Amino acid sequence: MLDAMVEGRTREAQSLMHQLLEQDQPEVILGAISHRFRQLIQVREALDAREDLKALVERKVIFNNQVGKYTQHARRFNMEKLESIYHKLLELDVQSKTSQLDLETTLEVFVVETSN
Repeated sequence: MLDAMVEGRTREAQSLMHQLLEQDQPEVILGAISHRFRQLIQVREALDAREDLKALVERKVIFNNQVGKYTQHARRFNMEKLESIYHKLLELDVQSKTSQLDLETTLEVFVVETSN
């Protein structure tokens, strides 16, 4: 689901998210999405600084076999967009803990907005 979302395959991401929601709580999915965007921010920072991404592998931010895919994903977004997405995820997390937010519906909207 995460790859489909980040690669802009909206329908596939939605379908996979619905399957995940049958197995897991929406908070688990929110956590996975947040983790992926945190990784992409770190990859984007390294790319912008023209650093070797092997440093991220050594720091265990990403695995060696993910370097190419994560580089491609991070290049789809500029840093401003990645930070905006990450702040939105933080807001969703806080709202899910402090209000009657329907996290499943909110995640679906987030996936559509982010995939486009």
